[in-house]
Amino acid sequence: MKAIIISALVWLNISLIYSQTGNISHIQVSPHKDVPGKFEVRFDLEGQKAYNISLEVSFDGGNTYMPVPKAHITGDAFFVSSGTDKVIVWDGMAGFPDKHNEEANLKIMAYEAKELSSIIYYLSDETGNYNLFTGQIIDNKINNRQQLTFYTGNDYVFAYDICKNTGRILYAVTQDGRRGDLYLLETINSSPTLVPNQPNTRIGPLVKWSPDGHSMLFSLGGNTYYHHLQTATMNLDGSNYEIIITTNQPMSRACHKNTILWLDEGLYIGVTPQWAAHATDHDLWFRNSSGTFSKLTNTAGIGENRAFLSPDGTTLVFETLDNSGRRGIRYMPKYGGEQTVIIPHSRENVCWPDGWVDNETIIYAHRPNISGTKLDLYLIGIDGSNAINLSNQPDANIRDAILISK
Repeated sequence: MKAIIISALVWLNISLIYSQTGNISHIQVSPHKDVPGKFEVRFDLEGQKAYNISLEVSFDGGNTYMPVPKAHITGDAFFVSSGTDKVIVWDGMAGFPDKHNEEANLKIMAYEAKELSSIIYYLSDETGNYNLFTGQIIDNKINNRQQLTFYTGNDYVFAYDICKNTGRILYAVTQDGRRGDLYLLETINSSPTLVPNQPNTRIGPLVKWSPDGHSMLFSLGGNTYYHHLQTATMNLDGSNYEIIITTNQPMSRACHKNTILWLDEGLYIGVTPQWAAHATDHDLWFRNSSGTFSKLTNTAGIGENRAFLSPDGTTLVFETLDNSGRRGIRYMPKYGGEQTVIIPHSRENVCWPDGWVDNETIIYAHRPNISGTKLDLYLIGIDGSNAINLSNQPDANIRDAILISK
């Protein structure tokens, strides 16, 4: 590309609902000093909200514009607050390799980022006990923390889910460090009530609301914590109890927290075969409403687990594991297909997804190294760019987050 021409092509889209204003100014575009075909876009941003920055490019003098793929943009492009000298690096050659001899007009667009207002999550104290907390995300940090459960000793919360239709919270808590019971919080300020359960049933490490919020799904532990697990459904009053996945079915060890994704169309479940020796034996399966199983992943040397469906219902983000126990994050089409890496496996990136913010952003838990214990919550684009630490807890683990509203 011979030149990038900027001429009155700045568009700032502000929602009037929030009565905010903003402005992009002092735009400068220059070739990257080290990498041919890349460009640095510098600008100042004024406004009272956070913004997502996008680029569009025209090769016909500004008559028509094409969006620049987000995978080809890095830098200050996601949840950008006001400030000076913001920098985006655009890989123009990667997106438009046949246009390298043409002039281009570049349009910079700043969309108000979707506001993340409330979140619920686990947080451990200095003794290692996990309890439930809620908070608000303000300026890309979790503030106004409120503790919801207060278990101590050998008792702690180890699985939970929130019904987005009603706001009710269902969670499992240990008794004597092993056996699990189910409890219900009608609101974040209410006292927990015990959910009626079948006699001698130990709840495993998985709890989910049904799509309509009228019943629940949970795993059942056998003689050991992770093996011989079954999966059952039940109404809140203990009626209509039914085991829907037994130990002789291919999804019998669906045991990981938040592994089951329960939708109207069926269940997504991450499974390890009975007594499997390696994390790479994990795979994602789908069970449709008639009870038929289909395997979605079978990647050599990589195990897949802990899946979440994008808001538009097209894409699964999930955790991957290798034989060294290193975790990464990938995404793929909802019924399987090519996997795209968001965060690769490494000892410096021990992580797993906790869900989606929007169709281009996920929230995930991150640990600095494979032997460490500290966990924080991050946002990141599915192209692997613009990771933001939401929690930055110096002496505690925070994980398994669910966005309540945004």
